Amino acid sequence: MHNWWNKRTHRSKMKDPNRKYTCWEEDFQLQDAGRLALFEEYLEMVLQYGFVTLFVAAFPLAPLFALLNNIGEIRLDAYKMVTQSRRPLAERVQDIGAWYGILQGVTYAAVVSNGNAASLSPMMAGKTQKPMSNEIKERARPAGWPVSLRNNCLLKERRAATSTQNRPTC
Repeated sequence: MHNWWNKRTHRSKMKDPNRKYTCWEEDFQLQDAGRLALFEEYLEMVLQYGFVTLFVAAFPLAPLFALLNNIGEIRLDAYKMVTQSRRPLAERVQDIGAWYGILQGVTYAAVVSNGNAASLSPMMAGKTQKPMSNEIKERARPAGWPVSLRNNCLLKERRAATSTQNRPTC
């Protein structure tokens, strides 16, 4: 919208409005990229990396959706940089600067987060904790509790042992 408005106001101020623009005049009317042109692009990628790595244990399809998003994002960013904004000024830099430390911190947090999620999940609870025997479970509950809250497995075993029928037990 900004580019269209600049072109319209500039054309109305020309002596000959039917004259075609030269290539550099068309490029000059595009939006200025600004000093922090790539800051928002880096920020978007770091946020996406953080969400994918921190929550991959909770949602394993996140990397797939991130890949599909990045494919579309590349095309949209290319269109935006080629047709909507001026070419940014090139600067020589040694690395990505402060973003490296941020990515490293997010990576360490993701390792801790996913390790905790994996070790505390219900599927892993039976593999990492020693199961309690029925006697310990029975002693852990007070005798005055209703039968529905007691460990009924022992009662079923006692009934099966005293009965003449051969029923499966717990």
